[in-house]
Amino acid sequence: MNRALPILLLAVLVGTVASYVYLKQTPAGQPTEPSPPPAILGLPVELKVKQRTGEPIPGTAADLILSIDDITRDQVLTSLVTKDGTTILSSRLMQVGDVTEFRYRDQNFRLTLSAFDTAIIGEDYATFQIAAKSASLSESQKIEKLILSIEMLEGATFIRNDDEHEAAKAASHLRRKWDAAGDRVKTAEDFIDGLATKSSVSGEPYRIRFDDGSVALSGVFLHEQLRKIERGEN
Repeated sequence: MNRALPILLLAVLVGTVASYVYLKQTPAGQPTEPSPPPAILGLPVELKVKQRTGEPIPGTAADLILSIDDITRDQVLTSLVTKDGTTILSSRLMQVGDVTEFRYRDQNFRLTLSAFDTAIIGEDYATFQIAAKSASLSESQKIEKLILSIEMLEGATFIRNDDEHEAAKAASHLRRKWDAAGDRVKTAEDFIDGLATKSSVSGEPYRIRFDDGSVALSGVFLHEQLRKIERGEN
């Protein structure tokens, strides 16, 4: 008897068993489960709503509707419902600057009342911003984000003691000052006011010239960035 024949039969048997196991583990035609999309696309989004009306929030395919009542005494009743009538945020009074959190499709968000647009004659409006709710950041993480906000300024120039520096070099300088400060800097506010606002040698304020030619004090810019970070916008 040819000895190669049993070996060949054994190889065929092993291959058949392996194919059977693979097919059992991976059913033919079964699609891979895609990752769930964000509940609200294109965040942060801004929405202007006329009093006594509701507007669908962009990025929800008109499923989530923000409604307001009359704007009176610099406040307005605000609510969120889905188009099928499910309450996402019960009516609550909000003033400019107020932030409230809500949960939609198992994800967390922040709703900020940004401004009122009122008129003696005509309709009144309220402007809102919707952003993802970020996990709580440590003060060190906030400082890292502040430094990154400088580093990522395309075309900007950081002016220190009348010398001009690229954004990336300015960020490195601020990081070195932070490292040298050690425990003296406990919060992001400490970082801005103590290290990132003016020269420790001359006392001259740091300035930023943006790519459009406008100029701002670094302290003003960074405080604005910090507010955005704490609102979950950055």
